Amino acid sequence: MTSTSKRSGFAGALHEWRARQRVSQLELAVRAGTTQRHISFIESGRSLPGRAMVVRLAESLGVPLRERNALLLAAGYAPAYPETRFDDPGLEPVRTALESALRGHHPYPALIVDRRGDLVSAKPPPCPGRTRPSPGRSGPPASRPFPARPARVTPSVPHSISAGACENCAA
Repeated sequence: MTSTSKRSGFAGALHEWRARQRVSQLELAVRAGTTQRHISFIESGRSLPGRAMVVRLAESLGVPLRERNALLLAAGYAPAYPETRFDDPGLEPVRTALESALRGHHPYPALIVDRRGDLVSAKPPPCPGRTRPSPGRSGPPASRPFPARPARVTPSVPHSISAGACENCAA
């Protein structure tokens, strides 16, 4: 039996994904339409899977498309799923939908982040001195002013989208 530390390439990656999903070799074999023995041979490096088998195994484990490309590369095949940058013209409808969702969060702040947590777009909170009056009511506002930079939010919110950076402020 091959230990986890000696596994490399596709065999190690497949074993890692299978262990992460807590799927036995037999269960993976049933899902992928192959035998448990074939899965065992692939994981031990005694057998090299074909491109279609790599894709079936990845689908059976629910591996994300980007990671499926990595599995294909580890098995010696070209990536099958294209990666598109967020600023690609083909993603204009996606960007439009996300910006619409940001506007729909008014008057609350909202962020759009990528898969690594990097800031893609944001809608800042209202100005620090402003209050939100209740619709159709006059007199004192129904809500309190937003704090300029709450201590518990400050470390995770970039300065450029904090209340001091509001484009509506006349500061």
